[in-house]
Amino acid sequence: KLLSGEDVSSNFEPSVTCQGAIFSPSTGVVDSHNFMVALLADAEEHGATLALNSSVTGASNSNGTITIEAEGMQLECDSVVNCAGLHADRINTIILDSMKTGSNDPTRRNNGDEGSNRMRQYFAKGNYYRLEGQKAPFQHLVYPVPEKGGLGVHATIDLGGNTRFGP
Repeated sequence: KLLSGEDVSSNFEPSVTCQGAIFSPSTGVVDSHNFMVALLADAEEHGATLALNSSVTGASNSNGTITIEAEGMQLECDSVVNCAGLHADRINTIILDSMKTGSNDPTRRNNGDEGSNRMRQYFAKGNYYRLEGQKAPFQHLVYPVPEKGGLGVHATIDLGGNTRFGP
């Protein structure tokens, strides 16, 4: 819902001065660890396998089935969730190049260091600081308009009810 600056200061956040805002009533904070544990349980219940600390060495595609090669394992799937963090670009290249070529030929497999599907990552590090010794100034999450290179400093409320500013 679009709000005017007046709406924000009089009805939502008196400490915020702005030209306008977008109010998202469904935005919130979740316990990410417990959420991931629940997602893993659901996935395993449906036949998924979590392969931690397993280096992906290749991928191939045959008739819509993706085969990921990792640590001597052959993992067959219809979909891949790429959670490789700093190595996500390499894994992306391996998988997408295999999808494009449809190759099962190991001599045509890409190790992820090069390729037409190479994606570029943009890294940013941020720190969050907890507001201490005073009442929380906000009742909602407050985000500025994103700026080049990041989200800008925003205010979040953690699971303990503390206000944090960052990144």
